Amino acid sequence: MNNITATIAGPLCGLLLLPVTALAQQQSEPELDVVVGAGLEAHDNALLANEEEKSDVERIGSIGLDYTRPSGRVQMDVSYVAERRDYLHDRQDDETALNGASAVTWLAVPRLLDFTVFHQASQQRVDRREADVTSNRETRSVVGAGANLYGRLTSVDSLVFSPGYTDVNVEGGTGLDSQRASGALSYVHRTSQVSDLTLTVSRSAVNTEIEANDYDIDAATLGYTARLSRL
Repeated sequence: MNNITATIAGPLCGLLLLPVTALAQQQSEPELDVVVGAGLEAHDNALLANEEEKSDVERIGSIGLDYTRPSGRVQMDVSYVAERRDYLHDRQDDETALNGASAVTWLAVPRLLDFTVFHQASQQRVDRREADVTSNRETRSVVGAGANLYGRLTSVDSLVFSPGYTDVNVEGGTGLDSQRASGALSYVHRTSQVSDLTLTVSRSAVNTEIEANDYDIDAATLGYTARLSRL
């Protein structure tokens, strides 16, 4: 099955949630933050039911990690929160969840070639018509890799070729595991020292556990970006 789409959008992001890496890098020191938390929540209707309301006490513990390394040949952006929820009277199932994302970019040949690997973890409601309780949540884990190959045409024009691959794993719900292979070609025209106009054509092939649900996507995107901090 083929789908063809054409869109005109705002600031352009590349495939697989990977922005096209800026050609100019500013030096900045790495930063690390660790946050630990704990709490209690008392509920008079722990199951969010319309009738037969039952109370419970929810004990919560969490730890968050944020690490950024925005400059250098290897750049990193890591942000995760691990949380444990325990119900005193077991009105809901106890739950341990990880939410967040990370990305590591290697500038193999600065201004010419870079590689990125990334991971995302999140919890989502399976049926949005039902209550947001632990039995109605699924865990999604996304792992992917991509690259950007830059070619300079003139002092203000360049091409960027961006292949990528993403693997999506779903646990605890009705969603399907899937794999996406993609490729994009972007033409970037620098309209000023602080702004760019980008035209991207891309193709993606998505495979799932059920062959009838496999599909391809062809897309064209026009975007404009302006770095307001430098105006």
